[in-house]
Amino acid sequence: MISASTPFSSQFSVCARVVSLALFATTCGAVSATTVEVVSLQRSAAVLKIDGRAARTVGFGELTSEGVYVSGLDSAGNVSVRIRGVEESVGVGRLVAVSPNIAGLPALSIPKDTDGKFIAQFLALGQPFQIEVDPKRQGGLLMPAADAERLRLPYKDEPPAKGEEAKKRKKSDYPRPQKVARKGKAFLNHFTEIKTIKVGGIDLYGVKATISEDPELKRAIAGRNFLMLMNTTWEGSTLTVQRLP
Repeated sequence: MISASTPFSSQFSVCARVVSLALFATTCGAVSATTVEVVSLQRSAAVLKIDGRAARTVGFGELTSEGVYVSGLDSAGNVSVRIRGVEESVGVGRLVAVSPNIAGLPALSIPKDTDGKFIAQFLALGQPFQIEVDPKRQGGLLMPAADAERLRLPYKDEPPAKGEEAKKRKKSDYPRPQKVARKGKAFLNHFTEIKTIKVGGIDLYGVKATISEDPELKRAIAGRNFLMLMNTTWEGSTLTVQRLP
């Protein structure tokens, strides 16, 4: 809560936790903020008013176009939301406003292509790769094994030297791969961490990724877990990612 002793910079960047529309109007004034009001609860979802718009149902685990991620209910039965990187807990009939100071932070706008998909070029360890950005997809960064090989990303152990016994091999540096069967074909998904990924002017570090040997995966896909590393919003034919404060 904002008090007379709260530094002005903190008041501006956080704009407090607001519990009613009236208090929001008097406390935050003209400061631009994302507001979330919980109207009611449903099974595995919440009915929300975001930025004063008409109430709509948002499923737990969903990322909205305004950049609000709804993770579920906390131990007190309140709705846990993540707004522009800020975690909040909001009860039914309550409202919260978050206005971090994001002015001037690096951002990248990604237009839809002719197929209606958000396609961009990112850099991994300084090397370019094409990626489809899908905010409605669960999971994080999924990359074809061919891309990982081209980018020289480490994601699996080297095969044992000729004549080396398996029992003498050192412990793996990577999590155990997952065997996946789809359409009568089996392949492996490997799990690794990419040291650096550059998204426009945004630098991301230690990004967890799934490297897939799926022959049908032709390019990398970024799901909402990856997009939550940034402030992600979209409207019409443009999706925008911006570095979190």
